[in-house]
Amino acid sequence: MAGDLADGGRIVNTSSGVTATAIPGIGLYPGAEAFIDQITKVAAFEFAARPITVNAVNPGSTATGPFADMSEQQLTQANSAFALGRIGQPRDVAGMVAFLTSADAEFVTGQVIYRAAGQTGPIRRG
Repeated sequence: MAGDLADGGRIVNTSSGVTATAIPGIGLYPGAEAFIDQITKVAAFEFAARPITVNAVNPGSTATGPFADMSEQQLTQANSAFALGRIGQPRDVAGMVAFLTSADAEFVTGQVIYRAAGQTGPIRRG
């Protein structure tokens, strides 16, 4: 796949903020995501001669999927798990991806960037 990418191209992987914490009961998921982080770092060196940049964005919990339709009470509880006081929105991740694919990021490679708003732990719908 990278062979089809033009020199000077950009690869942005999406991993997960759970790679920065240990959450009992979900060992496989963060392990698989950590694999993406490591592949990102290795690929950055492998494609540097072309010069293709390779980075990863690791969002925290985001108001999508199971967290898209939370009640006001659930949302208030979820928001308290973030230093910035709110759960992530798709635009928060999209903005970082847009930056990493721009000319302004030509000197950024091999980075795993957490876009988690200081998330302090898991959020639950319950």
